[in-house]
Amino acid sequence: MKVEIDKFGKSHWGLLLYIETRCVDYKGKLDFSQMRINGERHPGLDVNRIRGKFPSHLKGGEKLENHDDWDCAEDLEASVLVKIDGTGVNPIMKMTALGWETVGRLRAFKAEGGQCADFVFKR
Repeated sequence: MKVEIDKFGKSHWGLLLYIETRCVDYKGKLDFSQMRINGERHPGLDVNRIRGKFPSHLKGGEKLENHDDWDCAEDLEASVLVKIDGTGVNPIMKMTALGWETVGRLRAFKAEGGQCADFVFKR
C-alpha cells in the first residue's frame, strides 16, 4: 500500500533523514543492516535475514502493518522527495530538489525540538 505524503509520520520522515545522510556521506548507498526490512517481502535487501513484519508509524500515531523501510523509500520516491537508481539489490538513492528543501525544513524543525512524528510537509 502506498502512503501519500500528507500521511507521512515518524517512519517516513526518519527514513528521509537517513537517506540524506547516506547521500551526503556514502554516495547514496544504503546500509540495509540499519533499516527495517521485511525479508519475506524484500529478500534481496534483507542482509540480516530478519523475518519480522514491521509496521510504519504514520501521522497521528497510526500504524500501517507490514510496511517496512523499503516501502517507505518507495513512498518517498512516489512523492518526488528521492529517486531510486541502481539495481534492485544495489539501489543508489538520490535526493530531488524537493527532497533537499524538505529535509532542510525537517532538520530545522528537529533542531528547534520537534520530532519526526510531528513534522508537517508544506510545499
